[in-house]
Amino acid sequence: MLRQNIPVIFIAVLLWWFIHACATSEKIAGTYGAKLPSASGPGRVIHLKLTDDRRAEISTDYPDRKPVIVETGKWESGKDGKVAVTLTEKEGMSYDNPGVIAFHFQGDLLTAAEYDRKAWGYAGLVLQKQPDITGKVWHLMEIRYTNDTAVKPGDPAKYSLELFDNGAVYLQADCNKGTGTFELVGNSLALRLGFTRSMCLPGSISDRYMKALEEAVSCVVRDGCLYISTAADSGVMQFTPLR
Repeated sequence: MLRQNIPVIFIAVLLWWFIHACATSEKIAGTYGAKLPSASGPGRVIHLKLTDDRRAEISTDYPDRKPVIVETGKWESGKDGKVAVTLTEKEGMSYDNPGVIAFHFQGDLLTAAEYDRKAWGYAGLVLQKQPDITGKVWHLMEIRYTNDTAVKPGDPAKYSLELFDNGAVYLQADCNKGTGTFELVGNSLALRLGFTRSMCLPGSISDRYMKALEEAVSCVVRDGCLYISTAADSGVMQFTPLR
């Protein structure tokens, strides 16, 4: 009887392993970011993208207007939240000796345990998972301030925010419009915007909305809603995606 059940048990174990591996991959997959300090300059911005099919891409952007350095390879996950990223090529040129970064994954952080400190610095390498904020039209629901007061738009559709994968931003603030760029590193958000400055009808919160966007410092997506915090924790904007 046991021998007859061995194939069934094997298939069940294999299925469990496959489901567990897929779930772990889906949990880890995403884009992570960090700003690394430098002793002799303004530092650099690191983004690590891990895809569901185990491809890895890490980009290094120095604030010197030079092209972004892109390295590619693969990643694997193991027990106890261990993630190994193997970088095999840069700008289409294969490495003779691939570089390996061993991370520990916990929460939304990748903390490097084994890595080339000459390449990535001696201060430690910790990357934070970035919220998925692009590809949607977000509508403002309210701006809530730290004194527990809040302002809400009469029509959320007139207060929109759209962020694109190329770093562009488009928004509407009642009778005004705005464009610009954004930088997302981990959950740190910086918006560089320009607006029209028309006088909207009474009851508009256009000025408050534009001021809050200019003061944006971080963001998080929770239960399908986007929350953007402003400087000095003075307030939080809540958005819902266009259905």
